[in-house]
Amino acid sequence: MGGFVGTIADELRELQERKKRTDLRLREVERKMQQLEKSSSEKTRKERNRDLIAIGALAEIAGLRGIDRGALLGGFYALRIELDNAQNFQRWKEIGDAEMFRREQARKNKIANSS
Repeated sequence: MGGFVGTIADELRELQERKKRTDLRLREVERKMQQLEKSSSEKTRKERNRDLIAIGALAEIAGLRGIDRGALLGGFYALRIELDNAQNFQRWKEIGDAEMFRREQARKNKIANSS
């Protein structure tokens, strides 16, 4: 009978040890998940900030700096509606792409001439 109780106690200790190891692994997995979530949200935030800075730069290139913010937002809403028209979108994209290309070429020429 004593052997049976000893076996149960040994099994209980073994189960407790396994539970401790499992709990440690679970905490480690949860910590790694939190790090991944933090990294992912930080990456998303950085991408958003980059996009906002680029939009601001485009607004400045277009000469919109200093325009009343309410008027500018209203204009953006109107532009959003106009961009749904494929012809408008394509025409404005061509104009914008041409200007960005022109600016890039001017920048490269300036760098080449300053060397």
